[in-house]
Amino acid sequence: FPVTIRSRGCEKELGRVRKLIKKSAPPVPENYSCPICNRSAAEVKGRGGKKSGEWCCDHDHVTNTFRGWLCHQCNRALGGMNDSVDRLKAAIKYLEKIHD
Repeated sequence: FPVTIRSRGCEKELGRVRKLIKKSAPPVPENYSCPICNRSAAEVKGRGGKKSGEWCCDHDHVTNTFRGWLCHQCNRALGGMNDSVDRLKAAIKYLEKIHD
């Protein structure tokens, strides 16, 4: 995977965009669980760091639109795969192959 190096200005802009998306996103529903791993708020608490809440505001990096609330671990997993369905399918194939 290519490594992306961003300037300070880019990082600042990205932070501004994330803040706007989070501000306009609907609230996290009561008794919510991550739609990928199905863990509850209690189970994911602290996984995003001491300053982060339980849930990540997942968004499309091209359109900057809100997609949903995810736990930090699942959000990072999607980001690590560059939100690519093909890469995720390849990862599933790989895991199925090594677990057979």
